[in-house]
Amino acid sequence: MRKLVPLFDHKGVPQLWLGPDEWLYDQHGQPAAFILGDSIFSVRGLHIAWWDSASVLGGDGSVMLVTRAGNPWAGDAPYQLGRASPAPKLGPVKPAVGRIPARFHIRRGWSRPDTLMEQVALEQSLKHRGRMAG
Repeated sequence: MRKLVPLFDHKGVPQLWLGPDEWLYDQHGQPAAFILGDSIFSVRGLHIAWWDSASVLGGDGSVMLVTRAGNPWAGDAPYQLGRASPAPKLGPVKPAVGRIPARFHIRRGWSRPDTLMEQVALEQSLKHRGRMAG
């Protein structure tokens, strides 16, 4: 089984897992997004966040998720390791990527990952519906 690295929110709860293939997986092991350079794209190729070596950053530069290695800008999180790492499905071929917006500087502090997680779920749903129709 491939080793996955959990990405924790501001409460220390794992929300996504980073695979060695640079795909981010949800709690069910489904591909949720992927990293390309310093950007994070949805399963349909839309830019949804920024990647900064060990952190997922929002559009305003605030930290949404971090690896256990943490991030000096976010402060310490009380890591909760209770949620087991999922068994990842194979990441699909990465789609063509869309426009990349201007990037903000990293901002101190956390932002809640709710918007990111909602976007991930919506994109997964749209991708799945596209497969069902095709």
